[in-house]
Amino acid sequence: MTASNGFETNTAMPNTRCAVFLHTGWRTAGTWRWARFRALPWVEAYHEPLHEILDTLTAGTILRHRADTRASGHPALTLPYYHEYAPLLRSTAGVAGFHAKFATEDFFADADAASPALHAYPTQLLDHATSRRRQAVLKFCRSLGRVGWMRRVLPRVVHVVTLGNPASQFASARRHFVRKNNPHFLVMPLAVLLRNRGDNRIADALRIFDVRLPSLPVGARLDDTLQACVAWVDATPVEQWYRGFMAFWLLGVTSLPDTIDRFIDSDLLTLAPAYRAAVRSDLVALTGLPIVFDAAMNTVRLHNSIGLSPDVAWHCHQSAAMLLAAR
Repeated sequence: MTASNGFETNTAMPNTRCAVFLHTGWRTAGTWRWARFRALPWVEAYHEPLHEILDTLTAGTILRHRADTRASGHPALTLPYYHEYAPLLRSTAGVAGFHAKFATEDFFADADAASPALHAYPTQLLDHATSRRRQAVLKFCRSLGRVGWMRRVLPRVVHVVTLGNPASQFASARRHFVRKNNPHFLVMPLAVLLRNRGDNRIADALRIFDVRLPSLPVGARLDDTLQACVAWVDATPVEQWYRGFMAFWLLGVTSLPDTIDRFIDSDLLTLAPAYRAAVRSDLVALTGLPIVFDAAMNTVRLHNSIGLSPDVAWHCHQSAAMLLAAR
């Protein structure tokens, strides 16, 4: 069955004990939705399984990373973000099986790529949830380019993809930087592009959007990349920020497989009660989990300023349409 968004919906019989992967973009209210799954007592909910912080996570840092200690706009959470990883910590630091390269390397991997370590890591999380007799729900912000690959290697998982209006996402990221001095949501997409620059698809997108990213030495660490991106944002006009974000957004969209279990329009989920009810009904059928969404989950950001002239914004979106047409 093909949904109105153009993606096909998997109509296979639901498996009420299957794991769920929530593939989201930054600033699409993914944490709000994940928190609703986490509130269910029989769910083991993992936050950002590919986040670079997991490479150095300790019991102490788990306690420090809470919704009330960072300017993220996330909902109040009763537990720290990474609470579920505590039993999986190495004796020194970091989550067992996790490698820092998972955060950004091969971000737009082909569906048939061989990545045994990346396959083994989420499998370990799923096995841990099963050992606790719980249903795993994993929420990602670093997986959109790898959804096709994950569907191939983990076919029994329900894969849910959330996308938002790119201008809305960018406006939220820009607001966090300008008002709260938090550049994270602006620089992570840029860091992904920079660290995968050898991919011809990325090179084409950077050329089409006329993005002039900084250069980095071969073998640069992720921390070095993030610092270079922060310096680049500080030194360049907002137009370049948006061009870079749009290149990243389009690469994620065009890398999605034709068939996914459920596509969610982040903005429409907030704006339209009927759409929200339909999404809930589909997710309950697919996962067996009685998830509930409401209109207060996130703030509509469609009218936030992105800080660009209409001509520049229009050029960016024309470039996006050209890439989509070539898909």
